[in-house]
Amino acid sequence: MSTLNELVIRYFGPTGYYAQNTEIEYLIDGKRYLGALDAEIRATVKGDRIYLVDWFFDPTLDLGGRTLGDADFLEIGDLLAIKQQDGVDVRVVINGGQFLGSTNFASYRSNWTALTNLRGRVPPGGTTPPLMTRVLYDWTGADWSGTHHQKAALVMRNGVLTAFVAGIDINPLMLDDRPHNSRQIPPIGTPFVKWGWHDGGVRLVGSATADVYQNFAHRWEEAGTLEPADLWVRAGSGPAKHIRYDPGVTSGVPALPTQTTATPTAGAAVQVLRSRYDTKLNRPGALKRPWLTAGGGPLREVYDTMRKAIGAAESYIYIEDQFLGDHPALPDAYDELVWRAADRIIDGRTPRFSLLPFLKAAAKRGVKIIFVGSGYADPGDLFTGEKNITLPRQLKELAAGNEDRIAVWRLLQQTVHTKLMIVDDEFASIGSANLQARSMIGVDSELHVAVVSTGTTVRDLRARLWAEHLNVDYDAATDLRPSFDDVTFALGMWRKIWGNGVDWFTPDHPLGFTPATLGAGPRTDIVRAYVGPGGSP
Repeated sequence: MSTLNELVIRYFGPTGYYAQNTEIEYLIDGKRYLGALDAEIRATVKGDRIYLVDWFFDPTLDLGGRTLGDADFLEIGDLLAIKQQDGVDVRVVINGGQFLGSTNFASYRSNWTALTNLRGRVPPGGTTPPLMTRVLYDWTGADWSGTHHQKAALVMRNGVLTAFVAGIDINPLMLDDRPHNSRQIPPIGTPFVKWGWHDGGVRLVGSATADVYQNFAHRWEEAGTLEPADLWVRAGSGPAKHIRYDPGVTSGVPALPTQTTATPTAGAAVQVLRSRYDTKLNRPGALKRPWLTAGGGPLREVYDTMRKAIGAAESYIYIEDQFLGDHPALPDAYDELVWRAADRIIDGRTPRFSLLPFLKAAAKRGVKIIFVGSGYADPGDLFTGEKNITLPRQLKELAAGNEDRIAVWRLLQQTVHTKLMIVDDEFASIGSANLQARSMIGVDSELHVAVVSTGTTVRDLRARLWAEHLNVDYDAATDLRPSFDDVTFALGMWRKIWGNGVDWFTPDHPLGFTPATLGAGPRTDIVRAYVGPGGSP
C-alpha cells in the first residue's frame, strides 16, 4: 500500500496541498449540497461571513427546497439581505457573461437581473438595500465566449470557515436527489418527461479552506477594481443594450484567521485548483490587462493535476461529466469542422489542453475508462431532449483500438451535471471544471478540489455513486455493500468482461441485486443505458 506522500507525488500537480488537516465530506446531488449550505448560512450571526461565487444565481430560490407557504420558506436573496442588515459580512460575485449575455443565450440572460435584484432588496424593517455594494458582476476574463464558471461558497461562523466547492449553482433545477424521477419538464414530450438532475460537490473544514478563501478574495479584488463601463447586456425579454455598470466597491476581503479542525479526514491530502485565462480583459474592444492577483498571469492548476492523475492510473478511471469530450457533440459530418473553426476563433491553443490524448494513452496501457453522461439534456440548453444516444466523434476516436477498455453510459431521463473523476480508489477530483479543454486553458475560469487518500475516502465516494446509478441505497443495502466496495468486483457493472466472474446485468447477480428497468408508465427507477463501444456491455 502506498503512503500518503507517495500518492501526493503520484497524482498531484505542482500546486500546494494540505495533508491530514482538513475535514472532507462529499455531498452528492444538489438537495444535500444546497441544503447543507442553507443550514450554514441560516446559522450565521453578527460578525460572521458569507461569500458566494456563482456562474448562475437565482435570488428567488429557497436553498432548502421549501416552497412558498412553508413556515421557514425564505428566498436566498432575502436571506442574504437580512444577514447583511444584521451585521454579517455578505459578498456575492456573479458571472458577467458579457457577450453571450447580450444574446439571451441559456442562463446568461438571468445574471444581470440577479445582480439588480440582489442589490435592490430591502429586508423587513430596513429603509435602504444593504447589498447595494455587496454584489459584483464579474465581466473579466477570456475572449467573447469566456465565462467565470466557478461555483463556491464560504461561510465563517465564530471564526470557523466552511468551504463548499461544486458544479452546483444557486439554481432550482439542481435542487434534486436520488432517484431523480420526481421532476417534470413541460412542454417537452407527451406525456410530461419524468426527469431529474444529478450533481455533486465537496464540503471542506480546516486548513484547505484557506485556498478557497483566497480564490474568493482574488475574484472580489479583480471584479471590484474594474472601472465603470457600458456593458452589452440583455436584461429580461427586451433587446440587448448598453447599460452603465459601476462596481461601487471600495473594501477588500478581510484576512482569514488560521483554520484548523478537530476532525480531519485521516490519510487524506487536498489540493484546491484553479483555471484562469491569460489576461484580465481579453475581449473584443477591451485592452489586454494583467491580473492584479496570483502572479498576474494564467492559472492552469486544474489541467496540471488532472493530466498527471490520468497518467498515474493503473486500474480504472471513472468520469462523470456534462460534456463527454471537448465540445458539445454535433452530427459527425460537421462536428470536427465546426469545432476546429470555433477553437481557432476562441483560442487556437485550446486543443493543446485536451485531456483526451492522455485518456487514450491510459486505455492503451490497459486502464479501464468509464464515462457516465446525461440521458437527457439540461432544460436550459440550446438543444433539448435525449442526449448521448450514440458515441460522439471524440469518444469513437478514443475507443478505436481500445474497445475492450472503454465503457460509455447514459442515465436515462436524467441530466448529469457532475464534474468528477476518480482514479484507482486513490484520487478524486470534483468542482466546476468540465472535461472540456476550455475549462483546462481557462476560457472558462474554474475552481476544483482534488483529494488523494490512503483510507476509504475515495473508495466510499465511488461505491456510493455506483450504487446510486443502479438505484441501490448504499446505506440500506448492507448485503450488497461488499460488492460495491470491492472495485475488482464492482467494475463488472460497467462491462461484463471486467467483472470478477459475476454478471451484474441479471437478477441476483450479485445476490440481492435487481437491475433497474424502464417499464410502462412513469419511471420509478434510475435507468442507465449503454452507449458504446459495441452494441452491448
